[in-house]
Amino acid sequence: MAQQTITGIIPKWSQIDSKVCSNIIQCQDPCVVQADPDIAGIGVRVATYTQTICNVLYLGFVSSADRTTATYGSLILTSLATIFSSQTQLSLYHATLAISLLNITMLPTHVLESWRVRSPGIFLAQQLRLIMYFGIWLWIVFQMPCLGSESQCNLCTRTSFLGFRGHITRSLNRSWILALVLVAGYFALRTHVWFYGPAHAWGSVPALISTRRKQAWTAYIDTTQESIQNYRVADTQRIRARNPRAIPAINSRAGIKAPTSAETSSWASRVYHDALLAIRVPRYQRAIISLFLACILILDTEKTVALNLAASRNQWG
Repeated sequence: MAQQTITGIIPKWSQIDSKVCSNIIQCQDPCVVQADPDIAGIGVRVATYTQTICNVLYLGFVSSADRTTATYGSLILTSLATIFSSQTQLSLYHATLAISLLNITMLPTHVLESWRVRSPGIFLAQQLRLIMYFGIWLWIVFQMPCLGSESQCNLCTRTSFLGFRGHITRSLNRSWILALVLVAGYFALRTHVWFYGPAHAWGSVPALISTRRKQAWTAYIDTTQESIQNYRVADTQRIRARNPRAIPAINSRAGIKAPTSAETSSWASRVYHDALLAIRVPRYQRAIISLFLACILILDTEKTVALNLAASRNQWG
C-alpha cells in the first residue's frame, strides 16, 4: 500500500526509464565496479569526515561570526568540488557515494548555522551549492538505470540512508529519494528566502559591491536574530504581520508555552513548530544535533561502501 501511494504520485519509473534510457543492462550480481580512489578513496572520505566534524564544532562554539567566514568558505569549496567531480562519467555507485559525501558536508552545517551567515558572498555561494545539490540529485534519480560509463552494475548498486538499506534503483527507493529531495528543497527555500523575505535574499547581490548595502544587509540579520529570550516574541510578531486576523493563543504542554496562529492547535502541529524552533535556538543545541546527524551520515556512507565493494577493493585516494 505504501509503495502504491508513493509511486502513484508520479508516472511509473518503467515508463520514465523507457524514455530516458535507451539501453538498460540487467545486472548479474555480484558485479565488479572499477575503483575510483579520487572520488571514493579512504583518504578522501576520512578528510571529508574530519573537516565536517571540526567545522561543526568550530561553528557551534565560536561566538564571533566574522571568524567563521573562512570555515564556511572551506565547506562550500569542498561541497562544490564534490559536485563538479561527480559530473564526470562515474558509475551509479560512485555518484551515490559522492552524494553521500555531499550530505555530510551540507546537511549538518545547514541545520547549525546556514541562515545566519553575515557575509553576502558566502550567502550567495550557499545558494549556488544548494541549487546544484538538488539539481544533481534530480539528475541522478531520473538517470539511475543508465548513468555513467559502467551501467552494467547500476541495477545492483545498493545504498544506506538513515539506516535503511537496499537497491537504490528500486521503484520505491527512487520515489522516496524524489520525495525527500522535493521536501528538502521546500524547506531550503523556506529557510533561505521566505523566513527573512525575498528582499533579503536578493539584497545580497548589491551588498557584494556596496558597503552601505552590506551594512544594511548585515544589520537586518543582527536585529532579527533569534535568541532563547526573544524568539517566541519575534515569532508572534511575524504571525501578526502576515495575518492580522490571526488570534495567537498560548498553549501549555510539558511546561513550555508558545504562541500559535489559531485559537486551537493540534498536538502534531505544536510538535512540528517546536521542532523548527529547537534547531534555530540556541546555537549549542543545534551543534549537538548537527554532530549527531553527521555521525549518522558518516556511518551510512561507510555502510554504502561495504554494501558495494569488497574489502580488497576499498582503496586509498
